Amino acid sequence: MLPFSDYRLLVIDKPRVPPEELAQAVRWVAVSRMPEESPETLCLDMIPLDPLRVSGEPKLLVVVARRERLRRFVQQAQQQSMRATVIDIPELTQRNLASLLCTAQRHCTVLALTPTGGLLTVTQGEALCFYRHFDLDWGWLAGDDRLQAQVHIERLSLELQRSLDFLERHHAAWQINEVHVAPTLPGERLDEIASGLNMRLSPIALDAHLSGVGSLTPELLAHTWFALGGSLRPYLT
Repeated sequence: MLPFSDYRLLVIDKPRVPPEELAQAVRWVAVSRMPEESPETLCLDMIPLDPLRVSGEPKLLVVVARRERLRRFVQQAQQQSMRATVIDIPELTQRNLASLLCTAQRHCTVLALTPTGGLLTVTQGEALCFYRHFDLDWGWLAGDDRLQAQVHIERLSLELQRSLDFLERHHAAWQINEVHVAPTLPGERLDEIASGLNMRLSPIALDAHLSGVGSLTPELLAHTWFALGGSLRPYLT
């Protein structure tokens, strides 16, 4: 699982080339957007974007990571006698978790607050429609210092409301009526975040969808949330 700091996401127009030339064309477009990087040092993957998200030409979401960083992950797995078959990103693993909550015909909004940062996604089935990262200090949010927690909650609530306002203005057809929230914070903290929003926040009851996770503490779920979503990949494809 790559942390947010180890990859970049680029939205590009899908090149008009034969299918067998698409990967190479995408590479050159992506590299042209990152002139500070050498093409030989990068690994790329591409994901078709939900056509309802964008207008005009078909677009792709391109994941770009440094080859050396990925090689280090593979070596770490080998040292633990494991074979790495997939290197994933949080946006897609959260999509996997969202598939437990909503039908493929419905857009699903999920918010996760973790030690590596916050992530808001809107998905529909296997399509990633929207994502936004939040730079936050999970330790302050989850800690016992209520004054520090309140400062961070107010900032997070403001940024969340801005994102929800954007979705309402530009994607009203998605009909977002609630935000499903990962249970990675104490319940009272989630209530405080919800009080600053004009949208219903619904804590996710994971034990209703996955056996064996009902006893996990918010802290443990915060550290394993994205990995948990990654573990669902074989069951969704």
